[in-house]
Amino acid sequence: MKKRLKRICASVVSVLVLNIILFSILTVVQAPYYDEAPSKVESIYKLYASEEYNEVYYTVSVPHSVIREEEEIQKIETALKSASAIKLNKVESYFRMVLLDKSDFALMTSNNFDREKAKEKIVSSGILVYSKNDIVYIICPEFKYGVRNVENVVYKSENSELVKLLTEYKSADGDSFSILRPTWRQDISRFPVSLRGRIYVLSFFVEFVIALIITRIIQKDQRQEKK
Repeated sequence: MKKRLKRICASVVSVLVLNIILFSILTVVQAPYYDEAPSKVESIYKLYASEEYNEVYYTVSVPHSVIREEEEIQKIETALKSASAIKLNKVESYFRMVLLDKSDFALMTSNNFDREKAKEKIVSSGILVYSKNDIVYIICPEFKYGVRNVENVVYKSENSELVKLLTEYKSADGDSFSILRPTWRQDISRFPVSLRGRIYVLSFFVEFVIALIITRIIQKDQRQEKK
């Protein structure tokens, strides 16, 4: 019995270590670091809009919808304009993207800007805003002409007024609309609906079975060597 438990524990540990390595690599691939983003911004609003490009849409987690009321839009923009934020370094940025949960998500921005004209003037194509432990985190995807291989960076803001506002839009259970980065987290969170989510979960099971077999073979060889 003890040998079986040891074998299971060794298999679990080996699978855990392997997946930490694999998903760390996958995070770097799916969410490359946005080096060119400014190290600090005095206004979060300036990350995704400007005086010239200000036709922005706000989608909130609760209720899951695009904000239509002008008064509500002004309230959101005022809070974002008055809040400064600092860019996290590469390690902190990746780490935070992995730790942010669906229940932390509050809102996202989108736009219909002419990308060819705006690509040199706007920092981000549309930010994702989260609130966790009285700190606001902003995932900022690169603004570029074309949507593939977009780099990301996480900004941090400790503006209490913004934290208070975002609380109104958060879903406590995380069941409302939310977006996670990197993509593999979004896929797993949508299991079993997502095909890639099912593939990831199946791979965990396969890895565990393989690890059990390998551990058993190693233990068997060790016993034979002792004889």
